[in-house]
Amino acid sequence: MKLKILMLVVFVNCAANLFSQTLQWRLLTHSPGITGSNRFEDIFFIDANTGWIVDFGGATYKTTDAGQNWSNYNNIPLNRSVGFFDPQVGIIGTLDSAKPLFRTTNGGVNYTLITNLTPKPKGICGISIVNPNLAYACGTYYGFGRVIKTTDKGLSWNTVFSDSSVARTLIDCYFWTADSGIAVGGYNVSDFTFGYAVILKTTNGGSSWQRVHRTTRTGEWCWKISFISRNIGYVSIERESGFAYILKTTNNGDNWSEIPFRVYDEEGIGFINENTGWLGGWTGPTYMTTNAGANWQLAGWGTYMN
Repeated sequence: MKLKILMLVVFVNCAANLFSQTLQWRLLTHSPGITGSNRFEDIFFIDANTGWIVDFGGATYKTTDAGQNWSNYNNIPLNRSVGFFDPQVGIIGTLDSAKPLFRTTNGGVNYTLITNLTPKPKGICGISIVNPNLAYACGTYYGFGRVIKTTDKGLSWNTVFSDSSVARTLIDCYFWTADSGIAVGGYNVSDFTFGYAVILKTTNGGSSWQRVHRTTRTGEWCWKISFISRNIGYVSIERESGFAYILKTTNNGDNWSEIPFRVYDEEGIGFINENTGWLGGWTGPTYMTTNAGANWQLAGWGTYMN
């Protein structure tokens, strides 16, 4: 019995140490750096090795060796979001109202402006690649919220949501299937002061949308989405000032609970399972939780995370 107990203790300790090691972060030595007021706005990996990063200053970076080395292929001002259908064909969204969406067919070496957007979004803040042909995109965070959809790798797009009586701003979107997904943003807002955080859901490919959640506090709107399964997901709420919350669903986005966080201007959020995740934003450092948001501690890395 003593031997079995000892073996169990050793196993638990080893498992705990292994789990702890998997949560460690390290700086990629040759990763691109940010200077001045710019920051990385979005990241997208199509497999374990190949990924892209965009920063607001206009740079777009690509790695093909899991982040060990990066190449700067292009310069598109006001970069905001990025997504790829396959290793060659991808799209970049910007906050340039005249040039909100670009497309590449050579892995990001060159991009061409997409000109057939009617009505044209003021910008593209969020992109959700569903399969090698289908994607949704949305924007913007400062008004005229729209969701657009492509079924031909970004060649052509249709507007599937544009109703300011339901959501005036849209920041991010995420789709589980070709038909079902959510878009998040704010309602009745010209600035933070009058905004409510809003989540929209569609189950028919964008033909119709239901507002499944709206907060009761003003001065906030939903920002970023992180789903770890079909049913379980989290959404960050950016807030102008005061105490902030995050949102959680356990039933595929139909209902959302509000989890208290702290006085903080949230933006980036990411979970690897229901319990373990990270949250960052404009007002300072990155935080980590290991109990689904009940408690948070400093993660020890990262500031101003989007």
